[in-house]
Amino acid sequence: MKTRTTTPEGAAYHDNLASEWSSRYVSGGFEKRYQFIERSLKPFVNQETRWLDLGCGSGILARCLDRMGAVGMAVDGSGEMIMAATSEAKAAGLHGFEYQQIQTVELLDLPGASFGGVLCSSVLEYVQTPSNALDEISRVLRPDGHLLISVPNKYSLLRAMQKSMRFFGKIIGKKYFSYLDVSKNAYTRKEILFELESRSLKVNTVSYFDPLLPNWVTLIIPPSLVFVHATRIDHA
Repeated sequence: MKTRTTTPEGAAYHDNLASEWSSRYVSGGFEKRYQFIERSLKPFVNQETRWLDLGCGSGILARCLDRMGAVGMAVDGSGEMIMAATSEAKAAGLHGFEYQQIQTVELLDLPGASFGGVLCSSVLEYVQTPSNALDEISRVLRPDGHLLISVPNKYSLLRAMQKSMRFFGKIIGKKYFSYLDVSKNAYTRKEILFELESRSLKVNTVSYFDPLLPNWVTLIIPPSLVFVHATRIDHA
């Protein structure tokens, strides 16, 4: 049986960022990523589809779904993030989503096949056992339901540069890119597609995002994120 008795490292790390997290999305790379995900979601969101924002942080993407007319749940292991998400949704006058703290995305206390859509944006990188989280995603997604998921690209040039700067920073007593302490999982395109397809998730499209590189450059230089749209296959 999958159990968890302590707060996951990724959630504990993000507790300290909750008050400022949404403000990161108003400019720079975070704003570009928000716009990219918003465009990716639009074709699949309607008022009849119940969504789960898995690892919602301060709720910035759940509010995006809410504004599109979706309803559902947004969950996160960080209590501080959930408090921020609840407060910010209320301030925005949005009521389509329920915000709830969970122990871990690796074990969801939710009924099977209960969501028509799951959004999992840059969450697997922080999970101790990503395979468990993917099992849960497949379980709670209804047949023909949509999954939109992003993961770090194992070959990302930006991530490699950050790791190098972090290594040399330690030599001079600087702590650059502290998120790398808890961001431990990255994937190649082939690896994430295998993980999804082995769980009855049919891959429909694969796209890429990088906060610095133009789209055409990502055909040559590995971008930061692999973004996949998949649907749940009904074997019944």
